[in-house]
Amino acid sequence: MPFESINTTTAEQVIQVIAQDLRLRPETVQATDDFVRDLGTDSLDKLGLIIALEDAFRLRINRDTENFDTVQDLIDITLAAPKNMHPSALRKELRKDKG
Repeated sequence: MPFESINTTTAEQVIQVIAQDLRLRPETVQATDDFVRDLGTDSLDKLGLIIALEDAFRLRINRDTENFDTVQDLIDITLAAPKNMHPSALRKELRKDKG
């Protein structure tokens, strides 16, 4: 399934993070891949992916969203996550408000 042009960069970046975190070649990771069946992950791997994406995109992903199955699910979760809610972004805002 082709990515929409507006989301192509983000989708590709999510795949890069997934590949790096799981020690895979990015070209082997497809949006339709199932994390358990195709990529061999477990629940700890999936939690690690959420943390890696939070750090890479500086956002906060709700831990209740750990029930994702495919790479596309995780791309969609990343796109829907509120921006600037990452702890580092919040600390920066606090310093800006005090300064």
